[in-house]
Amino acid sequence: MSLSRRIKSKARDLVGDQIDSLQRALGRKDKTYAGEFQALSNILNSLGSPKNFSFIDVGAGDGFNMSIAFPLFKYFGAHGLLLEPNQSQLNKAASLYEKKAGFSFSSEFLTPKNSRNILESAGFLNPLYIKVDIDSFDLDVIRSILAHSIRPKIYSVEINELFPPPVMFEVRYREDVPEFRSPLRGCSLQSAYELAGEYGYFLHSLAFNNAFFVSKEYLETHFKNSQLDPTTAYLEGFLRQGWHTLFPWDIEFTNWIESSSDDLNKIIRGLPEFNESYMELA
Repeated sequence: MSLSRRIKSKARDLVGDQIDSLQRALGRKDKTYAGEFQALSNILNSLGSPKNFSFIDVGAGDGFNMSIAFPLFKYFGAHGLLLEPNQSQLNKAASLYEKKAGFSFSSEFLTPKNSRNILESAGFLNPLYIKVDIDSFDLDVIRSILAHSIRPKIYSVEINELFPPPVMFEVRYREDVPEFRSPLRGCSLQSAYELAGEYGYFLHSLAFNNAFFVSKEYLETHFKNSQLDPTTAYLEGFLRQGWHTLFPWDIEFTNWIESSSDDLNKIIRGLPEFNESYMELA
């Protein structure tokens, strides 16, 4: 981490809440990273800019920093279910939206086993949009939601950008797996794409490491020229977008990004962190 980044990080630890309050007072509405909200708003605008819809944010943080919830509320009047297992972060989110109608909060960690019950208990079985960003078995959570016939018009999932198409990589849910901190987390864009196709969604865009999928019911009527294949999406949404600047932590894995599928497969399988009992690689 550079000196400037360390200074910024230390300052946020000391006066983060005051900075956030000042930014909101000055009109800051979007603190998502790397064009995440812009990608979503493009889709929503193509759908006629719906208002007052419901959404689910899995991995919501404090509801402001790096959160899709705040701009959705500010620009579209949307209300959502914010799930964040970090109680301190969730408390900040609850405080931010406590007087806003339609918001719900949960500190439960969403898993494939409890996803239906949590969403049903909160009354969010028919959201227009779902976001999943938990840095672990993200795709398994999406899979469980879709398998329970909860079908948002749009959903996004954080992908592991270190696995270029056509490599398929996914961390599957397992109760006894510890917190993920290695680069072997989440899922590849190819794996997310394949799952989306199984449930009737197409890949609309990739904003660096956030892949956006839209129900195919809108493909012909609203998105005739917007369906992407994983290779094109990865090229346009990550490789050509100055990833070295916005994702400097990925530079040490440049060889992953530039390797052939076969070579990357060998690299990953040779890592001590790779565990076939809950990691799928193809």
